[in-house]
Amino acid sequence: MTEQERKIDTGGGNYYESSIRVGPRGKFVGGNEVTQQFHAQQGVTLAEFTALLAELRGALPASGLDAQAVEVIDAEAQVVEEQAASPEPDGEIIVSRLETITKLLTAVSGTVVAAKALLPTAQTALEWAQQLFK
Repeated sequence: MTEQERKIDTGGGNYYESSIRVGPRGKFVGGNEVTQQFHAQQGVTLAEFTALLAELRGALPASGLDAQAVEVIDAEAQVVEEQAASPEPDGEIIVSRLETITKLLTAVSGTVVAAKALLPTAQTALEWAQQLFK
């Protein structure tokens, strides 16, 4: 095939042919690609994890969430804190409670702007719990 007759199969994605400069993080996003960025941290400590939970719980009163949602999230986070502080923490309980918090915040983040701000903190807590309590 000549250069003019090339066939390029992108599998449904976009094709760009030119000099593309990729930003400092090495990611180029084009077309309709949707990305969600999570910052994984290797070797997170229990102290960092509990500080993150305290930050999440501390932000709840001013979050704009209705009282029932605040109560549910706070109760779930309290169980996580208690489990994390126990001599033999139950990783399944910790992860499942953080999944509940994340799902609830995801569900209301379209209508409550402050929930969208809390969601990354909850997602990070879930990610860290999966590292700490395997």
